Amino acid sequence: MKFLIDELEDRPRAATFLTSLANYSNTIPTADDPDVKPVPPARMGTLIGVYLPCIQNIFGVILFIRLTWVVGTAGAIQGFLIVLTCCCTTMLTAISMSAIATNGVVPAGGSYFMIGRALGPECGGAVGMLFYTGTTLAAAMYIVGAVEIVLYGKL
Repeated sequence: MKFLIDELEDRPRAATFLTSLANYSNTIPTADDPDVKPVPPARMGTLIGVYLPCIQNIFGVILFIRLTWVVGTAGAIQGFLIVLTCCCTTMLTAISMSAIATNGVVPAGGSYFMIGRALGPECGGAVGMLFYTGTTLAAAMYIVGAVEIVLYGKL
């Protein structure tokens, strides 16, 4: 917030308004107009782009459907420990991925390209196969969970 206050002290609102009036142009901007600034691409940010997708994967449909079964089978304390272990594993994975991602911009290919570049082609291929298998099984489990909700859900 301090940087906004410093900016207002350096350049008051009236000066900003008068500058925008002085630089006003009534022409329609074209693609080759040098005065046109490129529009920055929309970014989703940390909360919507990173945090919410990770939480959606952590708290998937299987957790909500099978959590009562896990607690009934293992007990409350052991069920809590199972969920805590899963969350710690997910957090460790997220921290490792963020450490690898800080090496630069990740082009098309996403996490597979990033892991393959960081670990080399041999490990990248093995991790890619595991990533593919995990994504396939997760999709199958989401479908099973959705079908269970439709079949056994009481509305």
